[in-house]
Amino acid sequence: MPRGKRGGRVSALEGGGEEGAPPAAAAVPSAPWAFPQPPEAAAEQVLLRGIFEIGRNSCDVVLSERTLRWRPIQPVRPAGDSKYDVLHKEEFIELKDIFSVKLKRRYFATQHKNGTLLGITLFICLKKEQNKLKDSTLDLINLSDDHCDIWFRQFRKILAVLSVLVEMDLPVK
Repeated sequence: MPRGKRGGRVSALEGGGEEGAPPAAAAVPSAPWAFPQPPEAAAEQVLLRGIFEIGRNSCDVVLSERTLRWRPIQPVRPAGDSKYDVLHKEEFIELKDIFSVKLKRRYFATQHKNGTLLGITLFICLKKEQNKLKDSTLDLINLSDDHCDIWFRQFRKILAVLSVLVEMDLPVK
């Protein structure tokens, strides 16, 4: 996918690679915006839970009051098959780092609207250095219209509330 003016695409689990990049070998590196699990995550109320493809892995995705968390789904392996025993840690981004959301669609040359739904794209802001920010995207791929619509509406509500808090100069926790 070509790079736009605002910055490059970041694949969720491949640390900055493009979609056409070769798959990672055994272990999957952590995403640049994902941090270790916050201790208060267990106490947060879960708003939505679903399955999305992030990067090249199917993930269990949980939207809570303050964070979006995901963990790759591990297939059941036969006992003693140790070559597939790779631990994937749960990753997350804080909702305050999301600045926009859109439905991702594929359009053909003759289509002008109602293209094939591919999923949801979240536009996030990363801290590059101490005083520098970088924008990036996180693609949540799911072909279900209903599933994506529910998640899209919830993200829009959260972004609306966060923008009101920012306008009122209230702290966003």
